[in-house]
Amino acid sequence: CRWSGVARPELRDEKSSGMPTNVLTEQALEHPWFSRFAEQLPDRRHFRVIDNRLFDLMLQSPGKSFPVAFESADSEALTMIEMARSEGGVPRVLGANHHPEIVDREHVLAVLAEMRDRHEVDEHWFRERAHTMVNLFQNENERQSRLTSHFTLLGPLRHHLGRLVRERSGR
Repeated sequence: CRWSGVARPELRDEKSSGMPTNVLTEQALEHPWFSRFAEQLPDRRHFRVIDNRLFDLMLQSPGKSFPVAFESADSEALTMIEMARSEGGVPRVLGANHHPEIVDREHVLAVLAEMRDRHEVDEHWFRERAHTMVNLFQNENERQSRLTSHFTLLGPLRHHLGRLVRERSGR
């Protein structure tokens, strides 16, 4: 597996939950895709993510991959890593240790309520995630989270799906 030897999981001392700030690496500021992300951040480095994790990914072999972001400037906890890049500079294989798929507060709250009502999750699990959506996913935090989602999931997905459609349609 191409991932083996690159990053190893490590149990956190304390769970990370909510909308913490992550930081782009110096290398990401020069990256053809992530430099565009940096340009839209207030300080060009720090951004918000939706997080709920018990494990960190610790970088083991920097030469085999491209570390994009860490939990903080002084942390070794990897939050984004690029394993492969397309010719146009858009990430082709990107790992994110946060939740870039969360972009619609009302939908997420409805799904959380359904899960609680069907007894798939306990009340504590539900409240912790609902708290993030109701109290933290607002204003600048929401803007940054949506921006993070665009650059770490939706944009690369849109790019590569568009490329596949063009290739298969002969355009």
